[in-house]
Amino acid sequence: DRIETVLPGDESVLMLYKNMTNGWAVVFIVLIGVLPGFGEELFFRGFFQRRMLQRYRPSVAIGVTSIVFGLFHVTPHGFALATIIGVWLGVIAWRTNSIWPSACCHAFINSGWNVYQVGRFQWGFPEIPPIWFSLVGGAAVLAAFVWSVRILHSTKPG
Repeated sequence: DRIETVLPGDESVLMLYKNMTNGWAVVFIVLIGVLPGFGEELFFRGFFQRRMLQRYRPSVAIGVTSIVFGLFHVTPHGFALATIIGVWLGVIAWRTNSIWPSACCHAFINSGWNVYQVGRFQWGFPEIPPIWFSLVGGAAVLAAFVWSVRILHSTKPG
């Protein structure tokens, strides 16, 4: 079963995806991808996590920040996904001593999600992607993850 059968999505957001024009879809993808990505990173990693790092060891600071970040995303599945992504964004910000790499990752994740959702409702994307897409996408994500771990491993923590 899909998570939507247990925890349905917000109908108003689904209606937004269904009813927007192509022009507004592009604006939506860019704005909802970029603005929250950068704004949330400014607050969560730039302000909150930095303050936590002044008082606590990195694992505690990143963990608490990630949980609060997850709670900010309200729904149970939003909480779970945002908390996991928050840990990764927190490690990136801590290791690079900058919010910009995590802000770019966050904006990319948000934009990608919105491309998928708009594509599903407006452009005929399948609800469940074909297996080749999942395999190629999974391989690309794994390669990016390994590459970023190597970069972060060679970077002195901030």
